[in-house]
Amino acid sequence: MEAVCARDDVACPVYALTAALHSLHLYCATLAAALIYCCTPVRPHCLFRYNNHWRLQNVRGTISLALGVVWCCWTAAAFLRPSETVRLVTALIALLAWFAATGLHVLLWSRRSAAPILYLALYWLLSAIAAASILWRHLASGVSTIHVELYIQGVTTVLAFLMSSVDCVCFYDEVTKRNQGRQESSRKDNVFYRHSESHFYSKITFFWLNSFLYRGYSEISQDHDDFGELPEEEKSSMFYERFKRFYKNQKQISKLNGKSSIWRCYIRTIWPNFYIAGILKLFGDLVGVIPPLGLAIIVQYIEDPDKTYETDSELTIQEFIQNAYVMLFIVTLALVIQAILSQNSTHLVTVEGTRLKTALQASTLILLNVQD
Repeated sequence: MEAVCARDDVACPVYALTAALHSLHLYCATLAAALIYCCTPVRPHCLFRYNNHWRLQNVRGTISLALGVVWCCWTAAAFLRPSETVRLVTALIALLAWFAATGLHVLLWSRRSAAPILYLALYWLLSAIAAASILWRHLASGVSTIHVELYIQGVTTVLAFLMSSVDCVCFYDEVTKRNQGRQESSRKDNVFYRHSESHFYSKITFFWLNSFLYRGYSEISQDHDDFGELPEEEKSSMFYERFKRFYKNQKQISKLNGKSSIWRCYIRTIWPNFYIAGILKLFGDLVGVIPPLGLAIIVQYIEDPDKTYETDSELTIQEFIQNAYVMLFIVTLALVIQAILSQNSTHLVTVEGTRLKTALQASTLILLNVQD
């Protein structure tokens, strides 16, 4: 440690060990991803007796994106202190390690393997411990609460621990499903609409649509109109049965208090994704406030480029935010996040509206047939 750390820098050894951890993970995750991609075949969908999906994947994906944003900010903050080489290398290696872990998890989604999931869980746990150690070192040295490093390491500790917990749940799911054995899939081979089976990153970027659109282009060019069948969970019979169940419950309630409302049936039918879409829209609008404020800071920096800060002290929140290059990066990141939130909110609202319309049409057709 004496070769890379100054004697008066008490946090440098922890940073060096953290850099070693992320460097080792970057090597192992890259090698494992290459071997899995080349040697492990893609597993067919729905081979297991129970649900083939790991639990809490939307939560994990959200946490992973948040951690990636935090580590991007960590890297940007490290570039404002180029003299602190160990911290700069640690931040860069951590960001590269995040990309390696993300790529490995995406590959494991279609090429299931229990051991790499356990490895990822251990890596995120060690990352949480490393971030907590850095945070403790800074607090022990009396660093002020206005320094940005405290918040970066604190958020990293929480997010990395949550990631480790979710990966432990995924490992448990994978092991139990393997022990329960397999059975033949009830899903037909001509199902090409696989939104529910796609990885989280594929869902939020709509990458899963590429194969479906290519299938449609191929069928049209060959004068065919077979786009495959819908999954069982997307068929109109499923939405009709769900809507009918809520409608019968509403009729029973109306017999007791004499009040009935079809809107309650609508709300109970579409409420999960509809409310999630509203939350995404709210966050998207809140993130949309960042670009105008960020542009104001960039313009102010251009008008007064000679403003300097003490580079020998810890990086403060004010210095981090008022740097034009950092703010340009934050504005770009905010625009990307706003677009993702807005598009996914619109998608959820459109899908739930289509499902409700399908249920109402099925109910009307069945009612007309009964009357005839």
